[in-house]
Amino acid sequence: MPTCNADACRVATGNRLTSKLLEAAEGGCDCSLRRVALIISKGSDKCTRRVIKMAFKFLDPEPLTRFTAENPWYSASNRLDSNRAMHSLSILNDIATEFESDPSLMSEELDSYVQSIDGICQWITHSLQREDINVGRSGEVEEGAAFVYWAGILAVTHDVHTRIARALLSSTTFCKLVIQMWAFKTSTGRFKTVLFPKSGCLILKLMQECLNDEAGRELLLQELTRLPHFAKTFAAVTIQRCLQIQEDCFNKSVPRSEALYYVCGVMDVILFSATYNELVERAFANRQYLKHLVSSMLSLSLGASRTDGTFEHLEIASRKFVVLGVDIPSNRVDYNFGEMIDGGFVDYIGRLLDLIPKRVDHDPDVLNRVERVVQALGAQTIHPHVTSRLQEVAMTVKGLARRSWNPRLKNACVDLYEKFREMERIYDSLVRDGVHLCDNQKCGNQLRPQSSSPGSGSKKCSSCSTVIYCSVECQEDDWENMHKSECRSLRVEYFCRKARRHRYSPATRSYHVAYLECIFNRYKEEFKEGGKVGRGIRADGIPWYDITPLLGLRVPPCRKGLRLEGSKHEEESESPRPVPMTNRLANTRDICLRPGAGEVRIVHASLSLGYFGIFLMVQLEKVGERYEAIHSYFYTI
Repeated sequence: MPTCNADACRVATGNRLTSKLLEAAEGGCDCSLRRVALIISKGSDKCTRRVIKMAFKFLDPEPLTRFTAENPWYSASNRLDSNRAMHSLSILNDIATEFESDPSLMSEELDSYVQSIDGICQWITHSLQREDINVGRSGEVEEGAAFVYWAGILAVTHDVHTRIARALLSSTTFCKLVIQMWAFKTSTGRFKTVLFPKSGCLILKLMQECLNDEAGRELLLQELTRLPHFAKTFAAVTIQRCLQIQEDCFNKSVPRSEALYYVCGVMDVILFSATYNELVERAFANRQYLKHLVSSMLSLSLGASRTDGTFEHLEIASRKFVVLGVDIPSNRVDYNFGEMIDGGFVDYIGRLLDLIPKRVDHDPDVLNRVERVVQALGAQTIHPHVTSRLQEVAMTVKGLARRSWNPRLKNACVDLYEKFREMERIYDSLVRDGVHLCDNQKCGNQLRPQSSSPGSGSKKCSSCSTVIYCSVECQEDDWENMHKSECRSLRVEYFCRKARRHRYSPATRSYHVAYLECIFNRYKEEFKEGGKVGRGIRADGIPWYDITPLLGLRVPPCRKGLRLEGSKHEEESESPRPVPMTNRLANTRDICLRPGAGEVRIVHASLSLGYFGIFLMVQLEKVGERYEAIHSYFYTI
């Protein structure tokens, strides 16, 4: 290819696209090509079909194969190719404008544009590695100016046509480039984050577009997980971006509303990347990302008012927090909500209640959405990990009701506090007296003080890891009478649950058993009267009660009746799912039906722990005026 020479450079003047200027530019003259790009950017002449073909010609990535450490871009043989490509990239904005105003031109050159996508991405990737990257188009040195410029070119390219957007999102080079730009830092160690009035942060927009698309998401996550440290770096960078935008807002370099909008966008990036990749999910979880996100949003909400438009962003973020807490990862919902509470989620709900507008006529569903956020936290209090965290902010939980002017939200906050106080009492009792869960059906010490000899301790079956006993004596007795016949099948079920990450620890199970006992004793009169609190089902003479409606969020119901094998009774109800008959459950039925068994009740409830459910049944026997739990049975889906 001819090189730039003195004769060609003589025509690189004027403010019009002359035939000689275009001929010199097509011949490879660096000065002439730069002049063409400048004339078009000033609007002196339109971007013609000839100019478009010339730009795509110099965006061929073939010269990049010759660039090496020994023969870099600034060498005599390579610098000219690099400069031509940079000038051609600058013409892309004008091509997009011309395509918009001239549909016939777009239809003629669309195929050429699509074929040039990979070359465009490769040359931009190369430009980010150049030493003169910080020199802006104006000639002034501004660190990161070129980075923002290239992000703008990619954003414009994506919006030209759906076929071009599809070609970008199907390009591995584009996905690698987006990751590189997401982690790009200036020499001061800060990210170059420029927020535009209508389009926001361009690199955030590109990352969202890539992750929202199935093909783009697959390619991007494949690149992220190519090596383990890539996912860790991605998680660290994503969290640091939120912390930086928070700092920029405090320095008044970024408006509060734009900072809130930015963090909401980053939450989408986390949701779509971590949901579809376990390695990325683990990297974010190890970084305690929810704690940082809640803390950032809470800090940004301080000083906000009802009139500055920040409530909408805070309300959207509150729903995203719940989604992130439940979905990523689904097996550690309790730890997620614990991190959110550590980050100030209760205070965040308080700020949401403070800022909710007095009139919400423009969006009548906003009260429903805020109420569901409060109820979501209430549903998670039925877990010892969350309750232990809430104890540290008990007064804040109590004060939520005073911060709401709306009666519905006030009642939701009161219900949350009452449920928390109930959970707190149960938690304190279990922590103080110890957890004594025993699967021996002949033992009455399920949640009572331990009666066996001191030092015997609890024993879990080492084979199936499913049943647990309060003493060695109970373990040996149950092995001979019951567990020997079921251990192998329970072992298979346990490892299936473990593979799906459906873990249900004995401590959590004890907490739930104690809670169901507490609920039944509180509403036993309503149960006796057959009220709406719980549906009573009599199977083989045993009273069963589904108290799931009292637990808030739950596993979706199955429209089948609760049925015991051999029973003629089948009630069409909203019981979550038919109870699978096992020898242990059949033995429970026989114990309940034996003469002199006394007043026996069985409560059945479903508890939602992420995307899997715990179906728990607790056998209760009347002792004095109370019913005490003497045995429990659970299974998961």
